[in-house]
Amino acid sequence: MAISEQYRPQLDGVRAFAIGGVLYSHYWDEGSMFGHVGVRLFFVLSGYLITLMLIENLDRRADGGGQPLWHFYVRRALRLWPAYMLILGLAALLDLQNIRDTFWWHFFYATNFLFAITNEWQPWTTAGWWSLSVEEQFYLVWPALLLVTPRRCREIMALTCCALGVAVRMSIAPDTVAFTTLPFNSLDALSGGALLAMVDHRGKLSRWFPLVTPIAAAAIILSWRFSGWFILHVDEMLFVILFMGIVAFARHGHGGPAQWILGNPVTRYIGRISYGMYLYHLFAMAILLKYGSPYFDMFQHRGWGLMLFGSILTILIATLSWYLVEAPMNRLKKRFPFP
Repeated sequence: MAISEQYRPQLDGVRAFAIGGVLYSHYWDEGSMFGHVGVRLFFVLSGYLITLMLIENLDRRADGGGQPLWHFYVRRALRLWPAYMLILGLAALLDLQNIRDTFWWHFFYATNFLFAITNEWQPWTTAGWWSLSVEEQFYLVWPALLLVTPRRCREIMALTCCALGVAVRMSIAPDTVAFTTLPFNSLDALSGGALLAMVDHRGKLSRWFPLVTPIAAAAIILSWRFSGWFILHVDEMLFVILFMGIVAFARHGHGGPAQWILGNPVTRYIGRISYGMYLYHLFAMAILLKYGSPYFDMFQHRGWGLMLFGSILTILIATLSWYLVEAPMNRLKKRFPFP
């Protein structure tokens, strides 16, 4: 069985911690770094899983097998589009926060460019959608890039993309929205996950991943004693390395408390519905602010109350989305096997 076909519940646990960081930043502490690093963790994991599927399929095609590439795109569409288009359609129907004015930006997954051009996070209920746009743009380009890259050059190509992402991000002012949302600025995280997949595909992951996580974590902690433009960019790179180690551990770790934390039923379930949670959580926040704040002080500002009840409402909405929309559409992916 190919590596990409082996289900690892701990990867759902990784998603759970990533979405937890996003909820904490949006519901409790807007100045926290946890939301940003949570999205970066999602990018590393996505780059890993997508690349692993693609290179396994390319190798099968080289041996006379494999599936057509359009199966990959159909499967991505079945997984991501139904819930996204549903909430976008409902928001446009109700014209929440005048979303009709920016509807086509969201429809064509260009939310990240909208925010970069306007330099503001409006409509704020769609603020998290910039990362969904970045991923869709990555899915459009990355398979073609892998297709034209010789097998022996894949890792060099991934490293080059990592370096390119870092270089572009360093050329943009950190206090602008574009620093976060432009696609190249997340390329190091997506390509870092892709590089991890390439190493894993060659069966050499176990040689180095046990050392990566503690070393990167220690370097990040040490860097917090300093500040400035250079340290900011060093931390961005260190977090990618840290998350590569975490994903590798989640995929190939062998037992222990950390594996249980990532693989227990609660974190697995949160990870499974994390896409819906990410998609809907700011709309859940808007509901509490509009209908709850006139009656409860804890909904008038960020804090534990908004975090607790916002998370509960988000989980409820995401659960409905999973069982009524996402899971039924996911079952259709069986008709389009990949890799």
